[in-house]
Amino acid sequence: NFFFFFFQAEDGIRDAQESRGLGDVYKRQTLVCVLLDEVGLAEQSPHLPLKVLHKCLDAGDVAVVGISNWTLDPAKMNRAVHVHRAPPTVTDLRKTADGMVRNANLKGYLQAIAQAYNKVYLTQKQADFWGLREFYSTVRFINQALLASNATVLSPEVLMEAVQRNFGGKPLESQVVVQEFFETLRLNQELADPLAVLDLIRHNLHEPEARHLMLLTRNNAALSLLFDRAVLESERTEVMFGSDFPDDQSDLQVMLMLQRVKLCMGEGVTVVLVHCESLFESLYDLLNQHYTEYGGQMYVRLAFGTHSRLCPIQKGFRVVVVVEASDAYTRLAPPLLNRFEKQVLERRDLLQSHHNQMVDRLTEFAQQIAGGKSTTRLRQAFCGYHKGLIDSLVLCMAEQEPTDMSACFEQAVRRLLWVAMPEAICSVESIPSCPDLQQLYFVEQTHSDLCTYLREALPDAAHDTLGAQVVGMTYAPLGVGAHGLVSGHCADVTTVLLHELSSERDLIERASSFFSAHHTADAVLLVQADPESSSLRRVEHCKHIIANMRAKHLRASQAAAHGEEQPSFRLDVVLLVHLSRNNELFCFDFDAGWGRIFVDSVQPAKASGLPGVEKILGHSLTQIVTEMELSPVLLAYFRGSLTRISYSYERTNTEVRDQISALVRDIENSEFIESLSSVVLDMVKILDGDKGDKLDVTDAARQPLQLTLAGTFQASLHRQISEIISKMFAILLGHMDRNSNLALFQDKELSSIWLQLFKTSWERSGPVSYTHLTLPTKRIV
Repeated sequence: NFFFFFFQAEDGIRDAQESRGLGDVYKRQTLVCVLLDEVGLAEQSPHLPLKVLHKCLDAGDVAVVGISNWTLDPAKMNRAVHVHRAPPTVTDLRKTADGMVRNANLKGYLQAIAQAYNKVYLTQKQADFWGLREFYSTVRFINQALLASNATVLSPEVLMEAVQRNFGGKPLESQVVVQEFFETLRLNQELADPLAVLDLIRHNLHEPEARHLMLLTRNNAALSLLFDRAVLESERTEVMFGSDFPDDQSDLQVMLMLQRVKLCMGEGVTVVLVHCESLFESLYDLLNQHYTEYGGQMYVRLAFGTHSRLCPIQKGFRVVVVVEASDAYTRLAPPLLNRFEKQVLERRDLLQSHHNQMVDRLTEFAQQIAGGKSTTRLRQAFCGYHKGLIDSLVLCMAEQEPTDMSACFEQAVRRLLWVAMPEAICSVESIPSCPDLQQLYFVEQTHSDLCTYLREALPDAAHDTLGAQVVGMTYAPLGVGAHGLVSGHCADVTTVLLHELSSERDLIERASSFFSAHHTADAVLLVQADPESSSLRRVEHCKHIIANMRAKHLRASQAAAHGEEQPSFRLDVVLLVHLSRNNELFCFDFDAGWGRIFVDSVQPAKASGLPGVEKILGHSLTQIVTEMELSPVLLAYFRGSLTRISYSYERTNTEVRDQISALVRDIENSEFIESLSSVVLDMVKILDGDKGDKLDVTDAARQPLQLTLAGTFQASLHRQISEIISKMFAILLGHMDRNSNLALFQDKELSSIWLQLFKTSWERSGPVSYTHLTLPTKRIV
């Protein structure tokens, strides 16, 4: 008697206890053979499960057969007989295919199909990206198509779909593959129009015998496209995101996800897996479609560690795996890739020929703002820019079906400017396609700070019956006081810091409590995310969770209303991503569900006492100082003024601390600041002179190091202006504190006299040189 024990090697033998148990079976006078399928994958496991077999292989008590796609390490190869099977020849392929089909009409094509596949396999640029499974699936598809149509001749349409579906994943190479198959089978390729990628995906999902599907994409664009284009229905689809929250890196999380897969299998609900690499090991039989049928019910084995169980599965159940195209080409193992039908689904693949003119116009517009055509220059002008950004924008605009192309271009320009950066706009006064560029960006749109955006622009953002969903981007650092700043501008704000959450469940509970809370007015859920503290993957996961919770709440509220009037208040969601300027990995696509904006800062400019960028732009230093609140500016920079003053005697630390404390009290004194403001304004007027020069804000835009240090463009401009004010205050401080006169101002009885004496003495002190107080300016023409 022979008993074969099948072990899925990546599920693995986890410890030596199981291997010693094989000897007990041997004692029953039974020949035992342990078959390790895909044993090479076990070497990639950090648990090193195959090391427990060394003793078993050396003893020879139990027969072990391992099947691997590549050579194992010498420690195992030297303990066993190595049988190498060369890649199958064309004859081998034909004989294998001949055994798979019983259709006499197809047998005449098998030799040519085998020849075409063999040439494709040997000449593909990425080894084993397409393998034997593609060949078997192609033969099976053609066989089923001929049987279904009772055809005796293979049509070009059937061959086209068979090759496109089974040799997808690399669009450029796939065209060569199609040509090779048609030439080898001597069919006219011009008689068959290539199918669109969405049609190929739909055919896969609707065909019960098809393989599971892998979509290669960028920025998870395929996930939203599947629902936006009605390829999948949200009610019959379960999307599962692999969580990278700290507390979710456990076996418990894998078991919970397996349970969700099990329930979907039993109900026939399509499962979409995103970043779920930890699940593939447990879904070995499912992805390989190793199904068992008993009593009319199909079953498949789900495994976890050394445990496995047969679970019911509905016929036609499908798994869709969404991966980054770059990962599929560089990181994923060929045995995993070969299990799926592969298709590339990006937004640019859905553009029609008449969209190209709009893409070209918008690309030219973006290049004019960036001052160049390189991706580096464009990323410096538009936050999160990548080569497919314009394509995604045009696709979004195409969904609105505008009748006037000029109006469509204008709307697209406005949406693109929402993600532009102020330093890029300041460098371009106007361009032919948008003459009022700075007026549109700085006045009509709101980019200065988050608080102003929430107060002025968010109520007008595109929204549904529940509210708006917006992804905000900023280079401002993640501050702990954001809730206090925002709550002063909105009636009801719930703030969540993504990096402080430990698990997916924490975020779900926070989002659920926001949507289910009893709101009586407009409310905002503000989620702040720092990819440096968490990850870009977690930001995408957060978007998915919030969108899901929001959709469930919307459906529940509509069902509960029963035709009654809906509440007039809104529940808006803002996901604010805090980026660093040297982050080259972050990029995004425009989509219908989320709006995209860029804000320069979190807190309003008036918190620092200086005007915002829109009030600095096109104004002289005199006009800027007139708009400025001197007290908060001096409180922030007076210490720099002190460092510029040299005293004729050595001072102790206590004297310096006392002086600083006294200056803080003086600067907070309204009478002191009022007198000081008039003097500072006179100094600025002398510095400006009668030239009428405007402040050249492009100087700050041309200094990437200063932008990086300041964090935001607004902070960089403020630093330049504050530097001048600090130098002026140093001159005034040196005058007013001569012979320690400033200490007299602390006496309430002498303060008014001191102010009069200060003003008189300053006016009589004579001209002061301001040659060292310079700012970059440009002459008004």
